[in-house]
Amino acid sequence: MRLWFITALIILLNSVYVYGLVINEIMYNPLDSDTYHEWIELYNNDTETYNLTGWKLRTESTDHSLNIPPENGGQGTMLLQPGSYLVIVQNAATFLNDYANYTGTVIDSSWSDLSNSAGKIVVIKNSSTVFDNVTYVTNASEGNTFCRLGNECTPTPGKLNTVLNVTNNTTNLTDVRLEIYINSAKVNITYTNLFKISIDNKTCSQLDNVTVEYNITPLISSSFTREVGCENYTSTGSWTSGVSGNYTICGTITSSTTNNTNTTNDIACKIIEATDTPPLSCSLSVNLLSPDVVDSSQTLNYDIFVNDSLCNQTSHDMVVEYWIEDMFGYYVKERVNTTQAVVCSKTINRQWTPDDISGTEGYKIFTKLTSPGCSDASQSDDKSEKIIVVRGTRQQDSSLEITSISNNEAKYGEDVNVNLYVFRNSTSKYSVDIWIRKNENKLSEVTTFHAKSKNTKYNLTLPVRIKPNCDSTYEDDTYIVFAEGLDKNSTRNITIKGISSAFCKTVQVSSGGSGSSGSATTAVASHSPMELISYPETVYIGKEFEITIKVNSSVKKPFSIYSYVYKGNNPVSEGGWTPNRKEVTENLPEIRLKNTVEKDTEPGTYNLRIRLKTDKEEDITKEVYVVQEPVKTVNNNINITSNNETLSSQKENKSSVTGLIVSKNSDIKKYAVIIYLLSKIKLPRLF
Repeated sequence: MRLWFITALIILLNSVYVYGLVINEIMYNPLDSDTYHEWIELYNNDTETYNLTGWKLRTESTDHSLNIPPENGGQGTMLLQPGSYLVIVQNAATFLNDYANYTGTVIDSSWSDLSNSAGKIVVIKNSSTVFDNVTYVTNASEGNTFCRLGNECTPTPGKLNTVLNVTNNTTNLTDVRLEIYINSAKVNITYTNLFKISIDNKTCSQLDNVTVEYNITPLISSSFTREVGCENYTSTGSWTSGVSGNYTICGTITSSTTNNTNTTNDIACKIIEATDTPPLSCSLSVNLLSPDVVDSSQTLNYDIFVNDSLCNQTSHDMVVEYWIEDMFGYYVKERVNTTQAVVCSKTINRQWTPDDISGTEGYKIFTKLTSPGCSDASQSDDKSEKIIVVRGTRQQDSSLEITSISNNEAKYGEDVNVNLYVFRNSTSKYSVDIWIRKNENKLSEVTTFHAKSKNTKYNLTLPVRIKPNCDSTYEDDTYIVFAEGLDKNSTRNITIKGISSAFCKTVQVSSGGSGSSGSATTAVASHSPMELISYPETVYIGKEFEITIKVNSSVKKPFSIYSYVYKGNNPVSEGGWTPNRKEVTENLPEIRLKNTVEKDTEPGTYNLRIRLKTDKEEDITKEVYVVQEPVKTVNNNINITSNNETLSSQKENKSSVTGLIVSKNSDIKKYAVIIYLLSKIKLPRLF
């Protein structure tokens, strides 16, 4: 278990005088039975002697009297000398039997067993003044004790705490550490940089969230969460002391988003002295001084100038906050607080290096006094802001390049994957078209990509489908893969040879009449009992989609038809294999089927299958991309969004694409046009 927070209340509630009697060690989970074996050690950290006669011990909201030795088997005296220890026990005789060599003061009290999961112990003087207050959570194993600073200790009643040895195998492992950052304080001044959080052995550019709970005597208890690279001390708590004296600040790390291999340095405590000085009159004003224009990637030097027009020649501390935003209100430099000493005026020099940009951008520098450290005559001029212009480098031209194609040789009717590099600068143009051509003849449908973001690079793979060429209109030859857009173009050669059997078949046809006969061999489009009219090549996880099928009127009825998305032997459609099954008993011009991919499906390439069942089964299977919700739909065409790197990064590690791919034809005309033969040639039935 670990300590969630610890607090030491060392200051009187009704007096500015500060005491130093503390709860030093707690045995709340003894070996075997807890009853009569629990004890609490006190230590006098002050320079005066304390008489505990009439004091109370509070556990679980119940006050318990302290019996004056030798009552109930106690020993020693109620006087606790400076630098000395005493033990308050549940049962004096049992304690002295457990620790036979103990010779110090033992004060008997009576309480129910302390909680082994969490508890609060308070030392009270005269039923009104709290001297110390410790809240613990189980971080000590059975038989060991909870020490002052939250460590697990070997039991040492009446002696210095002995932290339990912990083997340290954390060299070069990530570790989170907590320190007290503040060193001193002045009354009625608010301090917001109380702790310093450090993370060892990590990449500093990666930010992690660290949560700290903290307590400040007498009554402050709070928490904060900060983003930390390797170190952060800004905005780590808030504290304003109302009276002078010594205050104990304690904090503990309760959670972090990075590995924390050594929890022994997760806790920090420190006594801070708050001093009281007479209110200082002042009249502060803040101004920002900087160039109006700065070049991109060059360092901007700017000054925060604080002036005190009353100028009483007395130095005092002030807290100044500053940050930078773009014109949309987003931080480009996070808020930072700095504590500075000022007499009559102060110039605080700061620097900022803007990112390298194209074109020109505006930014705002802000600063304000969060704590003037004096009685400021007017707060109206305690803040300032200034607009600056960052002049970017010369705009880089847009780029378009076909980096490679999947096959240098392909057949008519096949798909060719084109690997493309696109850079869109600040131009308003965004569309890139890809197709295969020779002279003015297009050998494929056009695939279009929309580069949606300005000044963005894209690496992606786009599919281009070659026409089936069932009627042999086009020759086997070398053609050009052509990409055009953003006022750029790029080409690659590809050899197209042969016709894919997936889209055309060769049949023997006969002609008759006048006793003569003849035959001809020709390529025609493949026939099927059904035709897939439309379907989405991209399917969005958890979102319903629809496909349209046309079934030939000659198909025997009744028949059933259904569809599903799958990979291997696993369906990913909601409802399994047949969630949308339809029984058809009459001719229908079109049949529509709906599917939804299950929400926990991993993005990737899957198969969409449409199955028609009569006395036999007929299938159409198409490859689909399963992705997260797309950016948007363009012109009612079918979209293949490359959000989440669906099209490019599954095959290689490339940048995430934030564009849109649109096919000019929703099905890219997968079926070739049927050849119209001469009227005297009679074709046999193919189905």
